[in-house]
Amino acid sequence: MGEEDMERKPLGIVANTLFLIVSAVLLIIGVVTNTSNPDWMSSMIPGLEIFAGGLGVLLSVILFLLAYYIWQGNEVAWWALIIVMGLGTAINAYALLTNTLTSVFTFIAQIILVALLLHKDTIAYCKPDISWRGWSLEG
Repeated sequence: MGEEDMERKPLGIVANTLFLIVSAVLLIIGVVTNTSNPDWMSSMIPGLEIFAGGLGVLLSVILFLLAYYIWQGNEVAWWALIIVMGLGTAINAYALLTNTLTSVFTFIAQIILVALLLHKDTIAYCKPDISWRGWSLEG
């Protein structure tokens, strides 16, 4: 199968898929690291480490599924990413008010990823059921 046979993905799809995969891998690394070296809270509350580890694995599986389905151009995955990124952007905007330096970088990254999701090529690829006046997604 040559390059001419492969469908070209919009930048919004590629960037968000890579972000989701990197996030899922880092989450799994965090779960493994925390499980092998538990903190003081885990030793005080029985079962917290197992619960937190299970939740981390579940979230990483969800991130991998979102990455797969957004790569396929699934409309539901597009909507889910819009909602999740919108919430994350709002949370990081609030964190900016508390003068957290790391929130600046994540805030800018999420703004860029949301803008890429809202690009007309990405919308045309995922085909969500939206109709805004003045938008034409044909050619």
